[in-house]
Amino acid sequence: MKGAIDTAVETIRADIVERVRAADATGVVLGISGGVDSAVVCALCAPVVPTLGLLMPDASDEGSADTADGRIVCDCFGVTCRLVPITPAVQAIVRGYPDDIATDTYCIANIKPRVRMTYLYLAANRERRLVAGTSNKTERLLGYSTKWGDGAADFCPLGDVWKTDVFTLAKALDVPRRIREKPPSARLWPGQTDEGELGGTYAEIDAILQRLEKEREGVAGTKTPLEASLLERMRVNAHKGVIPPFPRVDL
Repeated sequence: MKGAIDTAVETIRADIVERVRAADATGVVLGISGGVDSAVVCALCAPVVPTLGLLMPDASDEGSADTADGRIVCDCFGVTCRLVPITPAVQAIVRGYPDDIATDTYCIANIKPRVRMTYLYLAANRERRLVAGTSNKTERLLGYSTKWGDGAADFCPLGDVWKTDVFTLAKALDVPRRIREKPPSARLWPGQTDEGELGGTYAEIDAILQRLEKEREGVAGTKTPLEASLLERMRVNAHKGVIPPFPRVDL
């Protein structure tokens, strides 16, 4: 197993280097959330390309354990980090909209990652960096991301890595234990966790998705509630995996 992990790390790092070289970029920038995915991407990028991490807390987690954990990650891998609180920008967007959305949890939850995306691309434009996304294969297949938010990046080093394997990579890359053991959460609202929202553990979810990938025609026979829920999520989120659609015109 260690051989496979070493090979995966070498493959991903070679891809990072080549993408930066091909774009004539100076390095990469990524959002450091204090979670395992961004920590692993940071650990993969830092030894091979100049890497900048942005810590982008909102009012609910500013100065909290997540921000502290983000700093730990940057220190651990020798990455320059910058603190960019997103609350002023989020509040300006909420106030600027003609309808009252101040209590619309869902809308505000999706504004946050889009504001973070804007800051990431600001840093990328200013310093000629590429934005390294932190989404993994499990999230990609489920469409478990905010479109044009955390789903927006120039490339995704973990795009072909199952969430359960992200934890394996984290251990192999010496990501601090406290980061590896935190319940995965996008922190979109208080108390939110990925597994709570998805309705199952990542081990259960990956097992279903891996079976789906092999069968290609869906889970045969009677579906468990979790299987049915994941299939429905994949159906309604399919638009997240393609560029904006357009009609063919013969001119």
